[in-house]
Amino acid sequence: MKVLIDAGSNLNHINMSMISALRFAVGQSLFSCSQGLVYLLESGAKIHSELHYAVMLGLTHVVKQFLSYKALPEAINAHHFIPSLPNEKNLSPLCVALIADRVELAKFFLDIVFLADIDLTILNRNQSFRRYLKDKSRG
Repeated sequence: MKVLIDAGSNLNHINMSMISALRFAVGQSLFSCSQGLVYLLESGAKIHSELHYAVMLGLTHVVKQFLSYKALPEAINAHHFIPSLPNEKNLSPLCVALIADRVELAKFFLDIVFLADIDLTILNRNQSFRRYLKDKSRG
């Protein structure tokens, strides 16, 4: 991998199966962050759907690593790794955590207020959640 990166390979290339090197590295990081994952992040790989994929797999250590590299709470089309979803549905990391029943990750995202615009739009309608955010902001 180092040779390819040093030669100027595109770190963010996505193959025909819609898999980036970073997403592949997520799959190699089931128990701890793989050397490949860390090296890709250190080399400047962009974090996009790989965050959602790590959330779906429940890989809290990978999610936290991504956040330490400034991953954003973007809503993306998650159809390619949750095929049962309609193709036009955009999901935030919080939505993926809730759909995949990753309650601890959902709580973590709420605790650190790692929310996409879509989360705020939907959750803002819930009075209990508005109170939670207000209390959280008082810190």
